[in-house]
Amino acid sequence: MMSEPIFYANPASINSTHIQLNKTESHHAVKVLRLPVGAIVIAIDGNGVGYRCEISKISRDKLVELKIHSVVRNFGETSALVTLAAGLSAGSKFDEIIEKCTELGVKRFVPLLTEKGKVKIEDPKRIKSKLTRYNKVALAAVKQSRRSYIPEITAPTNFHDFISEIDSESDYLCFHPSQQAKLIHGIKLNEPVKRLTIIIGPESGFSENEINLVIKQKIPTISLGKRILRAENAAPVICGIIMNLLAEFR
Repeated sequence: MMSEPIFYANPASINSTHIQLNKTESHHAVKVLRLPVGAIVIAIDGNGVGYRCEISKISRDKLVELKIHSVVRNFGETSALVTLAAGLSAGSKFDEIIEKCTELGVKRFVPLLTEKGKVKIEDPKRIKSKLTRYNKVALAAVKQSRRSYIPEITAPTNFHDFISEIDSESDYLCFHPSQQAKLIHGIKLNEPVKRLTIIIGPESGFSENEINLVIKQKIPTISLGKRILRAENAAPVICGIIMNLLAEFR
């Protein structure tokens, strides 16, 4: 299942034997890839299931119907549920963080409103617009990386609210460049890791007050070492290192 093109199928369009692709995915299959009836493809439902199929029908209006050959649970997915909580920055490219970290296997994103981030999102229409864009980026990254689960992307959340409601079933790591932080090469994860939350600050980092809240929650602070990366670069670097520690690249 490594070379066949991948298409997203809404779960409501899937039954026990066939899948109906929507107009957008059908157009990509017929007009862009020029796939004929009989071509073997992969359909994903966004909930962690992949379907190996063949194109069984192309209607007059170019809608594609697929016949299911086999079903693969957890297709292309990581064993651990990794959440990335990352600070928003004015002018930062959060889209890039979602794109790259989705490709690396992150299953949940929490955009954080922090003291130094200087980002305020109060207009519900603006929030909805951003989430719509973020979800489109995530879906494209899922298909690119041959995953089957579309990550959850929450509405922007105040850092204080986020850190005060930590999940007791998840391990946490907070990345912050300071002399007190442990170096990343010294990280040891409790095995087996089922849920892990990675916390990363905005472009200007966390405030002293925010780090004190992290320490109060007994969350380890981790440093990448001497070099300081941009937020949109730090997030995928950190997620890549963590995924390697979780043995997801084997």
